[in-house]
Amino acid sequence: LLVTVYRSAALCMVGEFEFAISVLKAANIESNTSATVPVKLLYYNDLADAYFMLGDYEKYAIWFEQYARIFSDMKEGARKNNLKNSHNISLAQYHISKGEYTKALELLCNATASVEITKVDVAYYSAMAHIGLGDKDLARQDLMFVISFDKDIYVVKHARELLEELDKDSEKKDQDVENPQEIC
Repeated sequence: LLVTVYRSAALCMVGEFEFAISVLKAANIESNTSATVPVKLLYYNDLADAYFMLGDYEKYAIWFEQYARIFSDMKEGARKNNLKNSHNISLAQYHISKGEYTKALELLCNATASVEITKVDVAYYSAMAHIGLGDKDLARQDLMFVISFDKDIYVVKHARELLEELDKDSEKKDQDVENPQEIC
């Protein structure tokens, strides 16, 4: 089961979200009695993440809530403390899906990113929240950081696309200011 979860995570990293979902659902974790709590957390988090990236926030919420329930039921201790950073990033994702961008940014600002990919995730979701709030300059800074990671993973590719969109919006606004008669 752990191999399946890692496989789905790898599929998500390269943007194969639908395939990742099918791999996870085929594992049928509900009937797997050997699934440990950490594996269940990874499973539900990966499933939620795939739906989030597809923009299916209804299904995302269903799986995120399953993940959050298991996390909250965990006993306090070292294992839970190690997962809190990841949980806060997932919770920020949840707030972004609900349009609660300020709450998402609060969680992301408090995330302790010690691993490079976690720093990229924090910057990526921060950019999404900044875009949602209309703060394109901060979004641009976050996206530039993500792009500087320079790996062939989905968030880097998507960050490039988002940055292009922001640049097009800026160019369009500049043209509108320069040529106000074209607005009519």
